[in-house]
Amino acid sequence: MPLSGTHTGIFHGVEPSGNRVSVGVIHIDRVENGLVVEHFRQLDGLGLMHQIGAF
Repeated sequence: MPLSGTHTGIFHGVEPSGNRVSVGVIHIDRVENGLVVEHFRQLDGLGLMHQIGAF
């Protein structure tokens, strides 16, 4: 499920670029007895930094 938005503020030291960004995100839940007992989230941070012009 992608997240999208506009880079309008300083992010990890990178000045606002005004760029529209879209970042892939994955969520993984561990379920025991019908209940979520653990949740993991990972997003494409490298792709995000590239889209905002960090390098």
